[in-house]
Amino acid sequence: MNSSFESARRQWTSLGADDPLWAVLSDPAKKGGKWNMEEFLATGESDVSRFVGFLRKHAHLSPPLGDVLDFGCGVGRLSRAWASRAKSVTGVDVAPTMIQMAEKVLREFPNARVCVNVENNLRQFSDKSFDVVASYITIQHIPPAAALTYLSELCRLLRPGGVLIFQAITERKPGDWKGWLGDWFPWLVEIHHRLIKGFRVFVTPEKSIFRLMQSMAMETVAIEEDPGAGKNVTSRIFIFRKR
Repeated sequence: MNSSFESARRQWTSLGADDPLWAVLSDPAKKGGKWNMEEFLATGESDVSRFVGFLRKHAHLSPPLGDVLDFGCGVGRLSRAWASRAKSVTGVDVAPTMIQMAEKVLREFPNARVCVNVENNLRQFSDKSFDVVASYITIQHIPPAAALTYLSELCRLLRPGGVLIFQAITERKPGDWKGWLGDWFPWLVEIHHRLIKGFRVFVTPEKSIFRLMQSMAMETVAIEEDPGAGKNVTSRIFIFRKR
């Protein structure tokens, strides 16, 4: 098994056991189990509503959607919101602890299921399995080379005409000193994050994303700015359609 994948899996499994809601939405004021579940799930409704707005505006898709994959589903925050807007929703995450909570969050939705991803690929899913593949604040936590591998897998899983919508951080701004430090001295930052139970944020360059999408026969539909990642990075929502 890929060592970096296994390391990430251990890290997110630990975060999922210790403080799962904060690990998903890392508001400093909410660290230490301070998220209210109802308030937390409301953020998922808001984020998916925004994604659906983009799908409606740019890809001419409106609920009810078909089969949706929520990549990096965590505790099911977004899967729950997708479930009320789609025929079926499948959430996948590397952390068993996150999936255990997601099963509880989604138990009222018979059209939703979640599963653990145990490899650094998505081979547990067949080609052309989904109509919409969505991911939010997940790609940013995956090193660029691995992120591109996962994006190619997400393209593989789409049916012809299906839509991929995801968020990624594409550049750091001068004020992101922690991010630059992580790029320059990754070993030091890894030790720091293990001690404080934190996580790194990675940049996946936009040109690399477009190069990959072109190779996967994906048509660019739209790009939207995403303010959710903070003022020190450029975060964008990408929408592509499979030809």
